[in-house]
Amino acid sequence: MSLLPLSAFNCHENRGRGDTAGHHATDVSDNLGSLANRAETPSIPPITVPANPRPRRDKCFYLEPITFQVGNTLFRVPKTGFQVPGTVFEAMFSLPSNETKEIAEGSNDDNPIHLHGIDESKFRAFLTVLYPSTSQDVTVDEESQYRTLIGALDLATFWEFTKLRKEIISNLSPMITTRNDLEIIFISRKYRVVDWLCACYKKLAWSSSELLIKSLLSPPFSLDWETIAKIYHIRDLISRSGANSNTKCGECGEGSGPSSIGPNRFCCSCRAVKMIETHFREEFLAMEENLADFLEPPALAA
Repeated sequence: MSLLPLSAFNCHENRGRGDTAGHHATDVSDNLGSLANRAETPSIPPITVPANPRPRRDKCFYLEPITFQVGNTLFRVPKTGFQVPGTVFEAMFSLPSNETKEIAEGSNDDNPIHLHGIDESKFRAFLTVLYPSTSQDVTVDEESQYRTLIGALDLATFWEFTKLRKEIISNLSPMITTRNDLEIIFISRKYRVVDWLCACYKKLAWSSSELLIKSLLSPPFSLDWETIAKIYHIRDLISRSGANSNTKCGECGEGSGPSSIGPNRFCCSCRAVKMIETHFREEFLAMEENLADFLEPPALAA
């Protein structure tokens, strides 16, 4: 038997129906609003950003190294220094890589590029000049600088690094004048430097000092007899040139009479040079043909 009147049940039932209708109306309104918002806002696909983006390589300062073996020593330097047009290295690097090899030649210590027949000290000197910023910043004496530059000139000439060769010759020019005359002639011939050779010939031919044949034959840089004969012949021409004339040279303005450098010099310097260029013309022309074709010099004294 129920203790509540019937009206209580009716009230509860009506209130339940009202609440249900209210909730339903609210849900419909929310759904319509959501649809309206979707219609107004376009769909944008999500942007995927990698957690760690891969860095890019700098165009100028991302240098590929190359490993050489000279004798029993490994050298590892930037490859760009050897990528010089017209050299054997340009041709070497332009060859297609062997696809059957996993590791390219010169890429590491286990597979270096072998430079057979190259002196280790000369190669180190060559690298010292080729990569000056990587060399140790220490003060060295002029003799050590001279030997380093000569070693570098040897390989720059042999490998036909034309630009580097010119720079080395420019740096050596002030030093070469202090060397023994016969050594200058030998070095000039070996490395095909006509200016050095012509200047030394002029010095020997135009000098008022006595020139002994014995001194020209002294080892290790003794001259051949043909060169000795030409030098003595030019000295004789210079001594007799203009001896009976007081005219001046039309090019340098020097007189053709006795020179201030000695009582027996009768020729201006430019005429002496012309005589040297005439008598040694074939030698000078041959020196300019093939820079890589030169003889191995005797070892210089330590």
